[in-house]
Amino acid sequence: MADENYQYLLTEMDKISKLHEQEWKKSGKYFNVFSALGVEKKEIRHSALLATFLNPNDFHGMSDIFLKEFMNRIDFNKFPTRDALVFTEEVISNNRRLDIDICSNDGKYKVVIENKIYTVDHDKQVSAYFDDLKKRNLIDYKLVYLTLDGEEPTEEISVEDKEHLICLSYKEDVINMLNSVSSIKNMLPQPVLEVIRQYCLTLKNLTNQGVDKIMNDEISMLLLKGDNLKLAEEMYKQIEYIKKQTLTSFLTLLKEAFENKGRTVEISDNNPENAAHKYISTRNTWISLKVSISEKIKFFIRFDPEYDEFWCQFSEFENSEEYTTKFKNTTGTGFKSLYIQFKNPNDGFKEFARMDDDKKKEYISNFVDDIEARLEEMKL
Repeated sequence: MADENYQYLLTEMDKISKLHEQEWKKSGKYFNVFSALGVEKKEIRHSALLATFLNPNDFHGMSDIFLKEFMNRIDFNKFPTRDALVFTEEVISNNRRLDIDICSNDGKYKVVIENKIYTVDHDKQVSAYFDDLKKRNLIDYKLVYLTLDGEEPTEEISVEDKEHLICLSYKEDVINMLNSVSSIKNMLPQPVLEVIRQYCLTLKNLTNQGVDKIMNDEISMLLLKGDNLKLAEEMYKQIEYIKKQTLTSFLTLLKEAFENKGRTVEISDNNPENAAHKYISTRNTWISLKVSISEKIKFFIRFDPEYDEFWCQFSEFENSEEYTTKFKNTTGTGFKSLYIQFKNPNDGFKEFARMDDDKKKEYISNFVDDIEARLEEMKL
């Protein structure tokens, strides 16, 4: 009986989804260039677009309208927005980079935006930014910590610095600011309005907000019937379980494949199961495998939460940057064969999850063989 109930719920939800999907395709109202370009989860692209809106001298025809709205949002109305200077990826001390730096034309006021999509602050990052700001000859300044849901920094912030810290969210603050500006009649050019519409759609997707109210209302009504809501909760738990088990299997096989090559491997959180659980549960945890080449030379394979992708980095020994550069030059664009998104069940992890054990081992083994070949080319 339980199986029949699950099947009924899935069938009815599928009917609703497909009906609305047909309407979307006909109308084109949910076409999204940001999704088409695959930049939804890339922090650097979000920073670039926000900086463009905030820059009063850019070609959007907004002058300082958006920047004024932004300053109102963070209660920094004394910031002179006209002719403000806006930069991205500005390098400060210790080779740290400011995601977005907004400076008044006279250099007396500054706002730094630290942008986080699927990552968190690290290595006392926020404190380092405050230290840099306090060294400058500023009348006043703010540090905006921007995340999907408005979380605070993970590191402890001093009482003095907290007075200058503002936490904002994409889910509410950025979307509301964009909508507020776009509602000003006869002010914005049509191309800019369309970009804002599509970007808000992107942010709603990222922050799990329904983009089609009619469809969401129909699904809500379905879930509220009988025990459907309880069934849906059980299915969600199973999806999370599958994701964790799949990532655990993935990491275990990757570790074993390197060990079969005679490498010593250390994994973050001590074992694959702990690493997988933490990653899936928190959305923003890095996973790291430290692989030994010799006693003095090691390299990291890191699982990046922003892109759900592995990449290699040499570290902990002399000339590590040189080796990392050489390795990147040999591997080209990265390891697309291991591109699996474990956070979203619609983004590719199903393919790996459905493989039998032999196929999974072959999939991982091909990747490790490729790494070994690259290391041999580098004579390591």
